[in-house]
Amino acid sequence: AAPAGKPAKVVSTETWMDQEVKGCHFNDVRLAKRFRKQMADGIGESVPSACQDWANTKAAYRFFANADVSEDQIMAGHFQATRDRLAQAGRKILMLHDTCEFSFQREQDARIGLLGRPSCGRDKNGRLRHLTVRGILMHSSLTVTTAGLPLGLGGYLARATDPPPGNMVIWRGLSRLNDIQLGFALAAKLMGN
Repeated sequence: AAPAGKPAKVVSTETWMDQEVKGCHFNDVRLAKRFRKQMADGIGESVPSACQDWANTKAAYRFFANADVSEDQIMAGHFQATRDRLAQAGRKILMLHDTCEFSFQREQDARIGLLGRPSCGRDKNGRLRHLTVRGILMHSSLTVTTAGLPLGLGGYLARATDPPPGNMVIWRGLSRLNDIQLGFALAAKLMGN
């Protein structure tokens, strides 16, 4: 095991992306290939930026909207890779918890949970006006070493009254994990570690 506070050195011919997606199990082999390509080409980017043209952007949105693709399938690979990194860490880890609100504006919002009703000013009679905010409340757990190296998402929970977070929310979450990992690598480089 590596000394306390230092990440374990892992030598592998697999890329980070290979490790992240190998635990994903889609019902169709073509979906797995498409997911791997989308992840490799654009993790950390918005879908349009990652896809670079309209045809690929439409294909990505079709993939996320596909009834045969679920966030459980998408996240299975990441959760497996996180478990593998935890097993290699061989020391104490920290679980950082965070609750996020994903708010959405939709014409029909009945399927999206209520986040709140903040006041947004007064009407002409001086009464408070309220805005109904709809969305998803999600609590997530990020696993990190005691040195601060992110190992992955330990899990996430949504309120029982909310629908599943959906594939686009999962994409955004994976993009943020990539941002955290890149930030850690940059900080370690600047600090000389």
